[in-house]
Amino acid sequence: MLFLRVILDFIFLFLPVVIPIQINLHLTEWINENDDILQHDCLHVAVSNEFGNDPYQMILYCMSEWPSKWNVQTNNFDKNFTFADLSILNVTSQQLYMWSAPMDIVEDYQFYLDQLQNSNETSLSMQMYYNCTLPRFGPMCQYSLDMHQPNHESLNEILADYYNFYTHNQFLSTCYTYIQCNFGIFSLCVDWSDICNNIIQCINGIDEEHCWQLEGNECKDDEYRCINGQCISAIFHNDDAYAPDCLDRSDEYIITSQLFLKASTEPKFANDDLACWKSDWFDILKYTTSCSIENHLKYWQELMFSYTPNSMTDICWSTLKCYLKIPNASDPECIEICPNDITCQNIIEENCPDMFFMPPTPILYGHIYFAYTKKYIADQKIWTNEPEYICYDPQLCGGFETSGTSIPFNNTVCRHPKDFLLNSASLIEDMITRNFYGYVHVELYKCNTIFRNDSTFCNKSTMYKCINSSKCISNYRLLDGINDCDYGDDEQWTTFNDLSFT
Repeated sequence: MLFLRVILDFIFLFLPVVIPIQINLHLTEWINENDDILQHDCLHVAVSNEFGNDPYQMILYCMSEWPSKWNVQTNNFDKNFTFADLSILNVTSQQLYMWSAPMDIVEDYQFYLDQLQNSNETSLSMQMYYNCTLPRFGPMCQYSLDMHQPNHESLNEILADYYNFYTHNQFLSTCYTYIQCNFGIFSLCVDWSDICNNIIQCINGIDEEHCWQLEGNECKDDEYRCINGQCISAIFHNDDAYAPDCLDRSDEYIITSQLFLKASTEPKFANDDLACWKSDWFDILKYTTSCSIENHLKYWQELMFSYTPNSMTDICWSTLKCYLKIPNASDPECIEICPNDITCQNIIEENCPDMFFMPPTPILYGHIYFAYTKKYIADQKIWTNEPEYICYDPQLCGGFETSGTSIPFNNTVCRHPKDFLLNSASLIEDMITRNFYGYVHVELYKCNTIFRNDSTFCNKSTMYKCINSSKCISNYRLLDGINDCDYGDDEQWTTFNDLSFT
């Protein structure tokens, strides 16, 4: 017993000095793998406040897989002690906490100490505490931190180095799973900020269903109305440029370049819990989940071009992707299919339909498509992948120059890009990339019709009816620099002056 006391005294006296890093796991006492617990063995980590004015945030890093998927071997390396051994040495639960014991162990040990004082019940006397040696931690020291270095003084430093080394992938970390977003023959994984953002992503429009409640929302006198219709207390308006309270950041004014200076690769509210507003689509805030447009487009491209449409043969579809260099300009299969443009053009002319959508799903707002004719491709002397036509639902889009030529195709009306005042010459080799997507998004935003033919909603005094259109918008969207109406009347001062606001 004397030898055990000497060994324990040595370990507990010198451990806090030698290893100052504290790692306490939570939710480690699950009974079996059939429990309804989705996540377990969690680290609760406070986000580093590197700029001095970030709100206090806590991130949970949890396991979602059960140990049966791993080969967890018995730990014969680290010292282990029963609760009875610890109590003999007068070890406190606070000491266990400081020594990185799991929180369940800390709480169970305190319960055991209370039992010793109040009763003779000692059912937990043989419960084990494993004294782990960094980088290992956990109930049986089964976890380790590969990024741990001797110079690290805290768990936050380890995580900071991790996120500096491995860039946080903002888009793939979020997928709103509570709606079925129809995207052709697939279901689209949408970011949470794509819901009720007044931009239709899903062909069935479910991502904007019931969102009229926000569009027509009115705030109280002591509240500030965010652009998206959310209400916040007026005291939070313009109180901290780096800590917005509106999900769309509209309550704070900050220059984009200044926000870049404050950017962090670590997941935090400022990176993952704010929506990207329309003005950001050209000044991309790459550290914000909903503004990581390149990641969105990469995902959409893979989905758009992942299957052969029923109207095409496999050879036609494969050759079109190779010739137009979408979604991947360096696909090795293209060398075998058509090693040069002329070969591709001949295959397309012989095997493809006269006119087709490319990609076969809408690129914007659930009804805007790119269209080509095989003659347009076969007759090209200078290669380009710019679309020959942009097609749309005429009931949802209008107000274009009548001098251009329009043709009907598959329940849409198709026009040349120049009819939309799009400078197509600048779009070569940039068909469905960030720049082109952002440009079309802005120029054709009026084709994004969320509310129309709803007299109950559109007749409200808080709504404006667009001229020569069934579309209505909130009065708050007047003169905001974005054409919501087909004929741009929502951005004319005469419209604003003619209205009476209360």
